[in-house]
Amino acid sequence: MLDCGGQGSFIDDKLSQTYHLPCLPKRRPVTILLANGESAPDIITHYNLLLVHTGGSTKFLGLDIATTAHDQGGCLCRSGRF
Repeated sequence: MLDCGGQGSFIDDKLSQTYHLPCLPKRRPVTILLANGESAPDIITHYNLLLVHTGGSTKFLGLDIATTAHDQGGCLCRSGRF
């Protein structure tokens, strides 16, 4: 699952755990601002740093680890955050 209009680049916490992705602490914890203007109850404290290969290009992508409303094991990301 992709959401290209999000506030940041996220990966579901269960997906991150299932695939044992490398987990790194954020320098500063952050909160997510929801569409209704409220802050999400969880504070983002860790992220996965993944190496992504697309169209002959290789870049690092930092995905904040968050509990998502979708239980399908997806990735929420915004373009331009490489």
